[in-house]
Amino acid sequence: MKRYVFFLLILSSLVFPQIRIHLNGELYASFQTEELLKISYDLPKWNGPGVSFLEILPLMEEIGSLTLENDRGRMTIDDDVSDKLWDFYLLWNGKNWDVLRENTVIFQDLRDIEIVGDEIEGGEIEVWISWEGTEKLKEEIKRFEKLHKGIKVRVVDVPKTEGKLLTVMKAGGKLPDVVMVQGSFISSLKRARAIQSLDYIFKDVKSALIEKSWKAFELDGRIWAIPFYLDTQMVFYNRKLFREKKIPFPRKDWTLSEMEEMASSLNDEDTFGLIWNAYSAYWFIPFQLGSGKERIVEEDGRVIIDDEATKEAITYVYDSIKKKTMYAMERDAMVSFFARGKVGMILGGSFMIPEFKRLDLDFSVAPYPFNERKGKNISPLLDFKGFSIVRKTKEPVLARRLIEYLISVGVQKRFCENFYKLPVNEDPFKAMEENDDIFETAFESVKIGYIIPTSRMYRVYKSTMWKLLRLVFSGKMSVKEVLEKGQKILDRIWKEGTK
Repeated sequence: MKRYVFFLLILSSLVFPQIRIHLNGELYASFQTEELLKISYDLPKWNGPGVSFLEILPLMEEIGSLTLENDRGRMTIDDDVSDKLWDFYLLWNGKNWDVLRENTVIFQDLRDIEIVGDEIEGGEIEVWISWEGTEKLKEEIKRFEKLHKGIKVRVVDVPKTEGKLLTVMKAGGKLPDVVMVQGSFISSLKRARAIQSLDYIFKDVKSALIEKSWKAFELDGRIWAIPFYLDTQMVFYNRKLFREKKIPFPRKDWTLSEMEEMASSLNDEDTFGLIWNAYSAYWFIPFQLGSGKERIVEEDGRVIIDDEATKEAITYVYDSIKKKTMYAMERDAMVSFFARGKVGMILGGSFMIPEFKRLDLDFSVAPYPFNERKGKNISPLLDFKGFSIVRKTKEPVLARRLIEYLISVGVQKRFCENFYKLPVNEDPFKAMEENDDIFETAFESVKIGYIIPTSRMYRVYKSTMWKLLRLVFSGKMSVKEVLEKGQKILDRIWKEGTK
């Protein structure tokens, strides 16, 4: 039996090629095809297994030359591609390994890779992560550590990374090297000089990212984090209730009037037609945009709410609640009613999908409707999460390599598919859109979505509106009074910040 297995191993090594990697004239590693296939994943555009160079080559600070060799010849790249290895891939063609660069085959039937350059020798970094899927994200980061001998990555789950980072900074404590952030964190972290500009990384990864992500972490003309994934807002609907009431499911191009009609038809003694958290500016902003507002924060940083679009939006929501076309509830109550089958539709975030699937609910999703009265989309907010590098890190190159790994096709595909997150790498983004109805709807939402601003005034606006909306919906103040009062508050804070 042992002889038979040994014979098969010899046979497989003869039939399938071995890939050898040399660093500065010395053999660094060799991979049998079987080993490479074990760590490979589907490359969407090519419909075949592959793996990025960043996962099999040594981590490099600088590359003088990269030579690809097969039985027929060689090809040498003299550019420093150390910052681009994440976008080089081995692609299995069924018999041999080809090399992709920026989604183009540049070399076929690879046998050897020769690198001349400076390797990152050892190094230790700490990464703070948060939000949904942290256990899976830890696995991916530990996979990176395992693939590269000598490096150490400590991963810490921190529920509120922004507050913790600022607190530790103020106390003079030990800071992480990489921290997970969302767009609304950028202003405070930049102001505290906690994070560094990542323009130097973004210029090399921009071409691989979806266009919507390009401005997600921009402030004052610079990029402060590299995007990792995003969540969007959608309409969740109970398919069972729609069928019972003989109401057609929402189309992808439905209108606001149709949503209102469906909500009214779903209302009865036991069922709410439509619930949403109308008290939160996070859920109110889409209706401002759908009423004709072009932006939430002006170019000079000011937030204007005493405009006609905001007045129309808040009046529409107030009237809808009074007419019981919509019901306003806090998030926990809204989710509870939906999970119990007591509401036909809710306005929710894509981050809710895994929980509803876990509960085995008979649901689906639709994009926010088109406001045919104004000729505008009710634009969902796009909530990007990404990674910043702390300004005082002692391992900037290793921190960079980890971030490059996290935006590569394999990680993006594995992580985002697990948690219904929307990838920022364009290749898995397109592939996932084609293969899953819920993802397809989520991607439609991204196309009409509005990126959460990085300006400090967005957060001021959000907390101010939270209080003002309650005054309107409780009938304590008129729409006109609330917007006039709110504008004075916002202008005062804005002027104080410009001094």
